[in-house]
Amino acid sequence: MFPTLPIIPQYKLLLCYDIKRGMSTAYYRYVMSEFVPALNDMDIYVVDAWHTAYGDKPQRQEEYVV
Repeated sequence: MFPTLPIIPQYKLLLCYDIKRGMSTAYYRYVMSEFVPALNDMDIYVVDAWHTAYGDKPQRQEEYVV
């Protein structure tokens, strides 16, 4: 088992955006294999993520802490 390091957040980053139609597979592949690992390398960690299924709000909202 890996040791758990405490994260003491000093800043919060919120990202809100829409995924282009027909790009959800490419989006998921990019986020999981490149985007999130790159943020983790910079000590930026995801704490929450939301998906809006309907309505006029952004399709995705993600919360990160630094």
